Amino acid sequence: MTDITKLEVKRGFILRCDTNGVVLSIERDDIGLELNPPFLFTRLIEYNSLTKALSFLADLHRTGTALNWELVLSNAPQVLHFSGILIQNELVIIASENSQETQKLFEELMVMLNEQSATLRTVIKEQQLESSLYDEISKLNNELVTLQRELAKKNSELEFLNKQKNQFLGMAAHDLRNPLHGILLQCDYLDAVIENTEHREIIGAIKEASNFMVTLIDDLLDYASIEAGSVHLEYEQVDVVKLVQNNIRINKTMAARNQLDIKLCFDTLKPVYTDPAKINQILNNLLSNAIKFSKEGQSIEVYVSDRDSAFELTVTDYGKGMSQAQQEKLFKPFTKGERGLHGERTTGLGLTIVKRIIDALGGTISIISEEGKGSTFRVRLPKTPPDLTAN
Repeated sequence: MTDITKLEVKRGFILRCDTNGVVLSIERDDIGLELNPPFLFTRLIEYNSLTKALSFLADLHRTGTALNWELVLSNAPQVLHFSGILIQNELVIIASENSQETQKLFEELMVMLNEQSATLRTVIKEQQLESSLYDEISKLNNELVTLQRELAKKNSELEFLNKQKNQFLGMAAHDLRNPLHGILLQCDYLDAVIENTEHREIIGAIKEASNFMVTLIDDLLDYASIEAGSVHLEYEQVDVVKLVQNNIRINKTMAARNQLDIKLCFDTLKPVYTDPAKINQILNNLLSNAIKFSKEGQSIEVYVSDRDSAFELTVTDYGKGMSQAQQEKLFKPFTKGERGLHGERTTGLGLTIVKRIIDALGGTISIISEEGKGSTFRVRLPKTPPDLTAN
């Protein structure tokens, strides 16, 4: 409601009435009205002016405005000029001693109403804008919910297909393993009894291909098992330095074929709690890759370092090295690997499996490599299993 108390009345009054003409409040009074609200507006008017007062109220109620009506007050024989306006189901009546003053007050009231109307229009416009934005947000939210539902459905389907894929890989690899071992046994027998050089070369090629297939099948079985969420870990107290020494001793045989040397440097390290089989699997893969991509006569360096609550295994070679693009694809499964410098083939799964094993052990793996200068793989593993550390 408009604050009509701000209107200046020199000699007169301002009333707020309901649509029936009942005075609800006297907002301003410079004449000295003797009545207290509520009371009928007509009680203020002299008897002979009552008909005219009722016409004033009727006109005000009908048209919404009434201007400059002359009415006589009852408490003092005094003529006042009355104007009024209908605002939000209430009548605002202004009375003053002269018509100019009443007109001025009425015009001021209209200005105030126009300002309020402009403010009201602005508020309504803002509310409409907010409502429009709310509707748009609601629409987008509904679309998002639908997309999330579809995405969840697709993810469920993909998860089912992925499980089927892993089951197929596991079954196919398992069924191929036994025949391949049979082929390798037959090759060993033929290699022992055949003396013809050309025939022995053919048998050697068959053995090489079969050994590669066995490695690939072993990697497929490991990968299928890991993808199914079953990285089986068997923790025990392990002397890491001794384990690495034994592993290097085994891999030195393969390194010697390419005239490579493997050197070991280590810190004094107390026994840790880890899975020795998985540590050997990690080392075998890293050393195998280092041997494949090192030139004859070069050395491969292995470091065992103490790092407070963790230990590090570092394998460095000075061979072929890798580009940044090759490094970015290094741990992705089924990435086609390059042949080694001595013709060795790779399955494209070894480092992927290594990465998953390291993740399961709660560790990290990083690589520094430069083409033509070699590569360094650094594996950091906790001395105690993550679950046990958390407890």
